[in-house]
Amino acid sequence: MAAQIVAAIFTSKREAKKAIADEERWRLENEAKRRDRNLDHKTDLFVRFLAIAESLYQDMAWEGNSITDEEFHAYQPRLQELREKVEEIGLIAPEVLRHAQVTLRTIGKMLEVKTPFLSFGQARASKDSVREKEEWVRRWIAMTRDAMTFYINHEPVVFPVDEFTVFEGELYPQARP
Repeated sequence: MAAQIVAAIFTSKREAKKAIADEERWRLENEAKRRDRNLDHKTDLFVRFLAIAESLYQDMAWEGNSITDEEFHAYQPRLQELREKVEEIGLIAPEVLRHAQVTLRTIGKMLEVKTPFLSFGQARASKDSVREKEEWVRRWIAMTRDAMTFYINHEPVVFPVDEFTVFEGELYPQARP
């Protein structure tokens, strides 16, 4: 009888430990599933941001050196959607917000240079200035894609300040020798 009581005590302790271990395993599995869903949402947001940015870049590069008033207004809904994505990125992934903001800003500068009525009395944009802005946009899209990839892979995201100088509140690429 004493042996049965001792066996029952050991069995109940074993079952209690197993229940605690099962509960911990289920909690960890649920946490992992939640993180995966959250990561999936962030990945979808990043993909959508990059798709809009790249399509704007491609379309504006295709237009040549000048954009008409109608073409300018046709870009506005996509620019607004890009702004909304930047705001959403700021809420859920602040580590890559600055990259997204500069990408949006460079796309805006590219549009400004290509739109004669926004050039504030300047003559039409030169081919060199248009190409320079296009190169900016291309580089920033690539850097933002890299930053988002690092973020998704849980690697540190670093803003490339060393490649840029600050001039009148804007980031401009340094002249390379």
